[in-house]
Amino acid sequence: MRADAVFTLAIEASIVLTIALLLVLLLRTPWRRIFGASSNYALWIIPPLSLLTLALPLPEPVFEVWSLTAIASSNGDPSTVINTAAAFSFASFFLSVWIIGFIASLAIFAVRQLNFRRSLGQMQPQSDGSWMCGSLQSGPMAIGLFQPKILIPEEFCNRFNPQQQAMALAHERIHIQRGDLWANALANLVSAVFWFHPLVHFAQRKFRCDQELACDARVLREFPQQRRTYADALLCAPTGGRPSSVTACPWSSHQFMTERLKMIQRNPSSNFVRQTGVVSVICLALGICGVLWSKDSSENLTKEDRIYFTFESTIKDPSAGYTTTHEFELGLDPNKLAKVTKDLNDGGSLDYLVSFSLPQTDQVFLSMELTHNGNIIGEPALLFGVNPENSASIQINSATGLSYELAVKASRQASSRARSEDQQVPALAHTSSH
Repeated sequence: MRADAVFTLAIEASIVLTIALLLVLLLRTPWRRIFGASSNYALWIIPPLSLLTLALPLPEPVFEVWSLTAIASSNGDPSTVINTAAAFSFASFFLSVWIIGFIASLAIFAVRQLNFRRSLGQMQPQSDGSWMCGSLQSGPMAIGLFQPKILIPEEFCNRFNPQQQAMALAHERIHIQRGDLWANALANLVSAVFWFHPLVHFAQRKFRCDQELACDARVLREFPQQRRTYADALLCAPTGGRPSSVTACPWSSHQFMTERLKMIQRNPSSNFVRQTGVVSVICLALGICGVLWSKDSSENLTKEDRIYFTFESTIKDPSAGYTTTHEFELGLDPNKLAKVTKDLNDGGSLDYLVSFSLPQTDQVFLSMELTHNGNIIGEPALLFGVNPENSASIQINSATGLSYELAVKASRQASSRARSEDQQVPALAHTSSH
């Protein structure tokens, strides 16, 4: 994928994720008061679903291609070659910085996880299915994605009475049953992808808070008469600080203690209210995804900004002693990606990968990738006016010895020769949307 396509996708994904996160952050507190902590935690399905909307297939647009002349060949000396270098673009800079930040974020997560695993030391299995870990400062704690375990510290049995122990272990089993460890891994992956987005890191802390509140609410539904016992257990639990593991679910984390104690004091929601909240979340998520998809769909079908480019190209191969000439017209929408393949006299082919943007209403920024038999020979970029009377030109000498000369014009309307044709082919990619 080209750097400008990645940049466009990153901007669109950041906007979609920002809107989804702001909506969840705005709704989470009143939603929890009305529908309870469990359905409030379900709100966090909206951001990843919104991002997945970008991958949904759209109604297939068309870009229009007309071959205006047949292939011609002639023998002759090669023309003077002018070497051109691809200009350094902001999109390329962004892509380089993003890759560095993404790899660094993943490396930090991996180091934290590895150090945490090493710090656990020896673990002894217990009769209740948990594992005692002498180096664990607080707990219990659920860890592991593929083989989840519940760890308990050595003083667990001495610090808590049997009822509190059962509730604490039930809390961790619920984390495992609901897939919260995988949810934490996904949240960390999103934060690594959007490492540059401060709202993502802020929302991740709120997500973990709502996760703990939902799990507490589930435990209290299993032990409805033990709300005070559960609160006392949380208050007397040792403070182990923030867990080193990026996916672990520690029961005795004091990071969200105030919110957890307030939730315990509230009257529990009825089954009908909780189910109504979950159904409302599903409807809200589907509605948001539908709006995002329909917006992309309508944008994908518009032709108001379509530009018609006339390409006149001459390809010379001095070693083979032949010249190939192409002339064709391409109708394309802004920020879409079109691929046009033309045959060469040597039996090979030349692929034109073309996209453009409109920095101004009367200017186009045309980006191309030229590929000869699978080898990229150039990535020229041209900034010129939308005027069928004027043309922009460029000349490239590839490492394979191929000489490429291109002249291109831009117009708001198809030429008379193009209008006499009736050839449309489906677009191969959509850089502005997916």
